[in-house]
Amino acid sequence: MQVIIAFLDGSKDQIAAFQEFAKENKPEHAEVSDIVFEEYEGYVISIADYMHLIQVEQLSKGIPAILSIDKKQDKMLEKLNETRVEIVGEIRELRRDLKS
Repeated sequence: MQVIIAFLDGSKDQIAAFQEFAKENKPEHAEVSDIVFEEYEGYVISIADYMHLIQVEQLSKGIPAILSIDKKQDKMLEKLNETRVEIVGEIRELRRDLKS
């Protein structure tokens, strides 16, 4: 069994319109046994505030990942520089050998 709970905030007309819409527009192939609407007196977060919470959550996950990539990138650049120095050294050696 699955349950969907939605908290709505709006005018009486908006809530009534949503209730009507929910009753008349069930998802295709869904087996809906009941739709219940109850009054709720608690706080309902605004969509803008909810969006900001989600953004903060995503940033809190993303920033450590970016910092980790930055550290790895520094190591990769150091390795590339070392490899470049080695290749340049080998090319110089080959040139010397060819001139001899």
